[in-house]
Amino acid sequence: MRTDKINDEIDLLIYCGNLHVGGGVQVAVNFINEIFNNRRQLQDKRITIVTSSDIYRQLNCQTKKQLDIIKFNSTSFIADKLMLELFSKSKTIFCLFGPLYVLRNVKGKKIVGFARPDIAYKNKVTVSIKASLKRYLSEIFFSLTSDELITETDDVSQQLNKKKLYIGKKIHVVPNVVGTFKDLSAPLSHSLKNREELIFGFVGHNYPHKRLVFLIDALEELALKCKKKITFLTTLNSDVFEEIRHNFDSVEPMNLGILDFEKLPVFYKKVDICVSASVLECFSAFPLESMINSKPVLCSDISSHTSLYKQHAFYFKWNDMSDFVKTALIIINLDQNEIAHHLSDAKHFVEMMPNNTDRTRCYLEICDVY
Repeated sequence: MRTDKINDEIDLLIYCGNLHVGGGVQVAVNFINEIFNNRRQLQDKRITIVTSSDIYRQLNCQTKKQLDIIKFNSTSFIADKLMLELFSKSKTIFCLFGPLYVLRNVKGKKIVGFARPDIAYKNKVTVSIKASLKRYLSEIFFSLTSDELITETDDVSQQLNKKKLYIGKKIHVVPNVVGTFKDLSAPLSHSLKNREELIFGFVGHNYPHKRLVFLIDALEELALKCKKKITFLTTLNSDVFEEIRHNFDSVEPMNLGILDFEKLPVFYKKVDICVSASVLECFSAFPLESMINSKPVLCSDISSHTSLYKQHAFYFKWNDMSDFVKTALIIINLDQNEIAHHLSDAKHFVEMMPNNTDRTRCYLEICDVY
């Protein structure tokens, strides 16, 4: 790959300096490391990558040394001279996950990744006027500052095609992927019905649409019905965990703190059933990671879940706590052959999905550099 001076034209500018937490960081890390693995095929192209410090610290050492990477620490690039210069000299700008908040100094094609479920879907959670305004402005910027969009699922693409702002805009679908775990937990091949204690687990942040309080209340009700000790295992910031701790009664709270991807096997070795009550998702990797780790998944029946996980998850009506309890009891009471068969099928389903190499190739082909 060429690493010429900034005065020369850039074939592709990859911008992910706006990603600091969540799954987007892991997508960026895997994508950039994979570009390094494909550097020979890209040697006649000048590619510059702008990352946040949160992404940069997780990149492989050789990736940092050999790729043209700029660590961007400012909170805004709208008035940043270096960033505006980079944008003005780029044939193609690929913002891994938008929106792209820039309206000037952009001459090249703008390709923007879309992963905003609050824009694609009707929100089932009441939000403030301020949050609604921010969502509306983001929706406008997605339309104004992109020539093409990339979504992670067909369902999201179909939802966007129904919206006036995106009619006629080219929308690509590039499936997200599940990272490779170096240390997989032992497969669950036995029934849970005779267990005296069960650990339900959740990976993610306490965003309103994740509905952690709903999960806690549902697990409290389950504990009364199944007469077992129930523990709820989370990966939250310690301060956030303390804020929700008062919601627990008979359910035992347990928190591992925020975990980097490579440390997630610690979570999966402890948990029995993985749960998500989210009502707003584009693509959630957590249930797929759970399947790879041979853990049953219990999640809400929103379309972005059912269209992606198909028959390999157990679903409850998103607004029905009693249905959560009913479905959880079905999982708990499966016999050994039933649970082993379900987990084996689910794991195989995820293993057949596109991998990081496939996703990177798709991104680069859309950006016309591969």
